[in-house]
Amino acid sequence: VLGDAMHSQLKGLPNVISIRSLGLAAAVELAPAPGAPGKRAYDIFLDCYQRGVLVRPSGESLVLAPPFIVEPSHIDQMVSTLADSIRRHA
Repeated sequence: VLGDAMHSQLKGLPNVISIRSLGLAAAVELAPAPGAPGKRAYDIFLDCYQRGVLVRPSGESLVLAPPFIVEPSHIDQMVSTLADSIRRHA
């Protein structure tokens, strides 16, 4: 469910280089901001956090790893929030 949501909502967004997932772990790799490596991912992390979704920045990637008890509606909310934040920070 997480992988399908990530691929369907994030594919084709600005600055998205790749999307990968395995079970309940997923990551999206972003293009670096010119002259500021890691800044774009960190800014998106802060935006998601302020909106109630915790993603983990790792260099130019953002990682989602929800708990095993996550509901499909929570996954949709997490990925939608991440997609909106990626669009805002394009």
